Amino acid sequence: MKTVTICADDFGIHKNVSQAIIDLINNNRIHATSCLVNFPNWHWGITDISNVKTADLGLHLNFTEGNGLSSFFANGFSKISQVLLKTHLRIYSQQHIKAEISCQLNNFVKHVGRFPDYIDGHQHVHCFPVIQQALFDVLEQQQLDKKIWIRSITPNIQTTAWIKNKIIELAIAYNFSANIKQASNYYTNNSFSGIYSLSESENFVTLMQQWLQQSANNGLIMCHPAALITASNLDFAAARYQEYQYLNSEQLLQDCSQYNIQLGLLSAN
Repeated sequence: MKTVTICADDFGIHKNVSQAIIDLINNNRIHATSCLVNFPNWHWGITDISNVKTADLGLHLNFTEGNGLSSFFANGFSKISQVLLKTHLRIYSQQHIKAEISCQLNNFVKHVGRFPDYIDGHQHVHCFPVIQQALFDVLEQQQLDKKIWIRSITPNIQTTAWIKNKIIELAIAYNFSANIKQASNYYTNNSFSGIYSLSESENFVTLMQQWLQQSANNGLIMCHPAALITASNLDFAAARYQEYQYLNSEQLLQDCSQYNIQLGLLSAN
């Protein structure tokens, strides 16, 4: 039997996202969630899950949405395309990147009361050049007394959005997994999936079934659930609600049984 971890991203981006994640953790459907700590009210509801033993809480490192917590990024981050370009051209200063990572890390600890169980990145920024090295440097300074996991986005299980997958795999993450495994203080997932267009027209149930079937033992599936949102500026609200419905349904449990999967913590493996 394979153990697979379903991880919900974007805790803190919107109350309905956070509430959906809390529900799914309490119902034992997901076993990790990544927190966007630069949003003003990100910590709403965090006390409901900060001490649970059935879910890992991670830092969703962010350099593309909202305002930063350090002085250099206080007026806002660049768009993802610009961040990708600036990091590959090494335009960003290591000092500025490390300062922002430290601020986000400290804000997580302030409200959760402990160090993250893992770290990943909003739009996978933790894998970008410059940012990944700054992340390793900041973590090295922490002198951690336990291993944490860092999300790898390779090997990537590709079911749809092939162009998007290939760009991520070749331009961003080609060496990141190897870098994690070379460092003694960290470990990572053995497969990754969950990338799709986030269009409500896509069949999320079918995608999840394919990801579950193809996941490796200790594989990770990324998701973006939200409770029903009738009027909001939240991106992909309809797709997020479709995800929430499936993840909270009996169909998920039936699919896991069919593919011989137990859902669980990556930190426990």
